[in-house]
Amino acid sequence: MHGVRASASLRSRKVRLLFVVFVILGSIGFYAAWIEPDWIEVTHHSVAAHIGSPIKIAHLTDIHTSGLGRRERKMIEFIDAERPDLIVITGDSINITSDYPGFRDVLMRLQAPLGVWVVRGNHEDWWPVDNEELFYKSGRRKAARELERRSARRHLVSRVR
Repeated sequence: MHGVRASASLRSRKVRLLFVVFVILGSIGFYAAWIEPDWIEVTHHSVAAHIGSPIKIAHLTDIHTSGLGRRERKMIEFIDAERPDLIVITGDSINITSDYPGFRDVLMRLQAPLGVWVVRGNHEDWWPVDNEELFYKSGRRKAARELERRSARRHLVSRVR
């Protein structure tokens, strides 16, 4: 009888442990899918530099966009309110290749006097767009300039506006 109780107690502990693990993993998944992607944070930093007049830089990263949704419109609203002199997007602008048309829609809404510059991230390397140079130049009033540098992997920096 004692062995049956011990076995039932062990089984009960395993079920409780599995439940706790399920709740923790579910909470992490909920946060990753529903909270963090919509978390847009605006921070301000001052950097001492020997320049004639200060410039304001908007730095966007890991936007993983597929088009002009609620999150992207909110991001653009924040950027427009800040009125940056320069916008830099440092990679992971898309999730998969089919997201490029939507990313172009987002790019077309971004404006800054010194331009909008894009640096390729790992997602752009994993899912490249056909004719990358043409993609960044398409639909622009000003010609884009590209700067390629070689390191462990090729990075493309493109001025898109």
